[in-house]
Amino acid sequence: MTKYFTMILLVLMPILVLAESVNDEFRQQHENSPYYQRAIDRGFTDYTWISGLADDYKAVGDKVLKTWMIVVDSDCGQYYQAIQKVEPYVVYLGTRGFYDACRVHPENRVLILSDDNAGVKKGQRINRKSYYVYQGLLDVKDSHGFPTKLPVLKQVLANKDPSLEKR
Repeated sequence: MTKYFTMILLVLMPILVLAESVNDEFRQQHENSPYYQRAIDRGFTDYTWISGLADDYKAVGDKVLKTWMIVVDSDCGQYYQAIQKVEPYVVYLGTRGFYDACRVHPENRVLILSDDNAGVKKGQRINRKSYYVYQGLLDVKDSHGFPTKLPVLKQVLANKDPSLEKR
């Protein structure tokens, strides 16, 4: 039995070492990005893309996500559109995009709390020059009247943060 265990361990060890080095390389690239530096400069512990919010919520949870800066990515995030008003929020849905991963999915809905919400029209795209702060989950009724929990993001407008004008 120990002979087989040793053989398995000898096969798996290089794979585990390789996986760890790839993870370290990814982390290094992540920490060298301008978004990470902006997040740290503003007192956040990390940043994430709005289109990955549902996955990040599952991975790190509510408490950690509240310490991250959320930015609109140019892959899927830029396709988020206003679909419904639930005062004082606007519901945005990640719609189509260049990649298959951008397809419409219920997890791609967020509630945005902003000073701009009064002027938002249906179909209007999310503000890419802003960043967002996760506030938690909120029970709301969707457009068909069914209860659902959606993440609430507070928008920090670009004109209140001049460094975002460069995007």
